[in-house]
Amino acid sequence: MQSLALKALSLLFSDTGNKPLAKPLIINTLNCLKHFNVFNYKLINEYAIIFTINYSNNNNFKNKVKRIINMSTPKSNITQPVGFLQSLTTEESGYIRDAFPYEVILEIFKHVSIYDRVKNITSVSREFSALATDPISWETMCRYIDNDWYETKKGDYLDHEIQKHLIGILNEAKSFGLITSIEDVTLEYAKKLKDQIDHIKIIDTIKVLETMQKKEPSLTALDFDSIKKMGYKQALEAFNKWFDDNNATLLTITELDLSNLDLQFLPDSICKLANLTTLVLHDNELTTLPDSICKLANLTKLVLHKNKLTTLPDSICKLANLTVLFFASNKLTTLPDLIGQLVHLGILSLHDNKLITLPDSIGNLVNLSSFNLGNNKLQVLPDSIGNLVNLEYLDLAHNQLHTLPDSIGDLTKLISLNLNDNKLDSLPSSVNNIKDHCTITPELSIDPEPIEPGSIEPGSSCTIL
Repeated sequence: MQSLALKALSLLFSDTGNKPLAKPLIINTLNCLKHFNVFNYKLINEYAIIFTINYSNNNNFKNKVKRIINMSTPKSNITQPVGFLQSLTTEESGYIRDAFPYEVILEIFKHVSIYDRVKNITSVSREFSALATDPISWETMCRYIDNDWYETKKGDYLDHEIQKHLIGILNEAKSFGLITSIEDVTLEYAKKLKDQIDHIKIIDTIKVLETMQKKEPSLTALDFDSIKKMGYKQALEAFNKWFDDNNATLLTITELDLSNLDLQFLPDSICKLANLTTLVLHDNELTTLPDSICKLANLTKLVLHKNKLTTLPDSICKLANLTVLFFASNKLTTLPDLIGQLVHLGILSLHDNKLITLPDSIGNLVNLSSFNLGNNKLQVLPDSIGNLVNLEYLDLAHNQLHTLPDSIGDLTKLISLNLNDNKLDSLPSSVNNIKDHCTITPELSIDPEPIEPGSIEPGSSCTIL
């Protein structure tokens, strides 16, 4: 199939006098090659050489390429196009680059994975040589996918910032469930994904604002039907203006219930509700939280169970006034190392996640009275858990614990300890400190007290069984 594809390309560019037909033919040919899964790096290298033969204005170089082709076997192909391209001088590489019409370069890279361009740029450079030295600039890629963002940027190291932004778009598309992998997304598809992402953000922001308007009828109305037809930049400007116009009323809102709205996106503007103390977001489709959530400095209760969160931003640890935090039934695998900063937490619910370990800083939550960690994948607990001296309820059921740290016996206020469905055979002897006032399920044997060094007096008898 690849040799047929190459032959098709050869025929396509054999008639240099018919250039007006070139672009539509190029597009159709590329689409066919993509459809039959024969559009790869090797083919693009051969493609470059065909272009050189037909379009280069440097006859000496064109003849050199033709001589190499005549020496190849079979003659209809170039057996080592990668090596050939790498052998070129800087000047000769320029001939290849100059032979490509800009619109053809754009069409080629619409069919190449952005992930490969960003993450594997070194290997791509070796394969493409001159072609990968930026035949389509990062600026052009970014303008094509997200021109609004590009217009706000300037200065040094822009290429690196653009690459990071493009991968961010792909990750966002994955988090919204628009793609399952970021590795095969091409330039053209990325543009479509960006449009879909923007649409989700607009619709979800409208859901939030509609809910707020129902709670506070004095808030000015917005023409949501018109906003749905806007681009994201224009819609964002309309949303921000609405927040500014209603700032005085918004500051009176202390509780907001945004549950059961199927939200995939929580707008940054929600963080303008500076006096919010309770934010309820359970039963949505959220996979991430905005870093700006830390601006809700007066928040004491945050409810986010039954979402799709995989990670938490470090900024959430700046919500120093939190006393109640519900993250049950998500997909969390880790907690921020700084979670210990939430020293006023009294209730922390993390059951039904995918946690494997807990950070040592968890021991700083000294005001915690209820801690639910059931149905995770915990294999060990940090010794610092013994610092939770005010803990009354600890649920560790349905995990993979083999042992408990000795510090568990320091939880002298514990009333209930649920250890059902773990891999425990016994409990550390320190549990004797809490067993009289704490209900422990299931009933397990307690290890004997360890013999302290020096506790056997010299001359005493010792029976060895």
